[in-house]
Amino acid sequence: MKTGKAAVTAVLIALFAAITFAGCSQGKKDPAAAAGGPGAGPQARGGDRTPRVDIAPAQIKPIALVKQYIGEIKPYQSVDVRSTASGWLAAINFDAGDKVARGDVICTIENQDIQAQADQARANIAIAKAAMARASADLEKVVLETRRVETLYEKGYVAHRDLEQEQSSEKQARASVDAARGQLDLANAQLDNVQVKLNDTAVRAPFAGTVSQRFVDSGAYVAPSTPIIMLVDDSSVKAVVNVVEEDFPKLLPGAEATITSDAYPGKTFTGKIIRIPPAIDVVSRTSAVEVLIDNGSGMLRTGMTVRVDLVVADNPQALTVPDTALKKDVESGKEFVFLLADGKAVRTEVKSGIAAGGDVEIISGLKVGDAVITSSARLSHGMKVKVSGQGGGGR
Repeated sequence: MKTGKAAVTAVLIALFAAITFAGCSQGKKDPAAAAGGPGAGPQARGGDRTPRVDIAPAQIKPIALVKQYIGEIKPYQSVDVRSTASGWLAAINFDAGDKVARGDVICTIENQDIQAQADQARANIAIAKAAMARASADLEKVVLETRRVETLYEKGYVAHRDLEQEQSSEKQARASVDAARGQLDLANAQLDNVQVKLNDTAVRAPFAGTVSQRFVDSGAYVAPSTPIIMLVDDSSVKAVVNVVEEDFPKLLPGAEATITSDAYPGKTFTGKIIRIPPAIDVVSRTSAVEVLIDNGSGMLRTGMTVRVDLVVADNPQALTVPDTALKKDVESGKEFVFLLADGKAVRTEVKSGIAAGGDVEIISGLKVGDAVITSSARLSHGMKVKVSGQGGGGR
């Protein structure tokens, strides 16, 4: 009986010892786990929570903000050529598409009334010249007679009354010459006036260009209000673009522009701003800016739609950083960047300028060489960070 109790007691003691040993084994740390080896748990593997960031230096480089506008090609000069005279159109020397030099006779107008006036003016000149010749001849005779009488008077052969009579005749003769000369001047002036009208019957091109449209044919009756042809100067053209109000103050006459057209893929034209209106349209809030383009090739045609790239802001020596570095406080509205200093993120307020091409101009707050953090990680002032690809932070 004692032997059976002893056996049960021995089994219980052995079981207790096994449980105690197992508990002690679980309470000890695995050396591999403690060292971060294969036995390490998730917490041990993620223990280094320092964020890794990308950095870039603040550097001097040119930056420009370019806005693209849709524009329409128009001729640099365009005019409806008209005559200042009335009459029947005798002939038109040019048709649509023809090139015209300045001063070329576009057409001639027949006007019998003006021609008759010119003939009459010439006849009046001839009459006035004849009268002038007679008056001059009479004056010569009177002057000779007056000199003769003066000589006789000095010798006492004639009375003073005879001398006065001859002198009076000389004055009348001189007056007749002056009157004849006035008539001749008047006749010449009349001819000049008619000649102007006669010259106007030959309608000339005011500038070199191309006839874009012809409005009348030979034989038509035209008046000063009748357009005969439309003449355009297409050696240069202008692109008219409607610039929005916010960009309007940034444009300057003479600023360069780049022009492209779907009609010529891969072809680029250059131009410059020649005209900026002094006011903005109150309805569209835009302003029609004109860009002059050399068109010696004749490729650009009136009415074409083009894209015009305008530089609305630029700085050839700007202090720039990647635009991903610039942040803005939603509460205060202030701009800032994070600098990398001694392995920490240092919040620094800045003022930005032009933003273009993935860069942003920093007007104040930074200096050349400052290392700015460009990552999108959530950072706070003084937070420790590490540079991507390096073992630790630094400046």
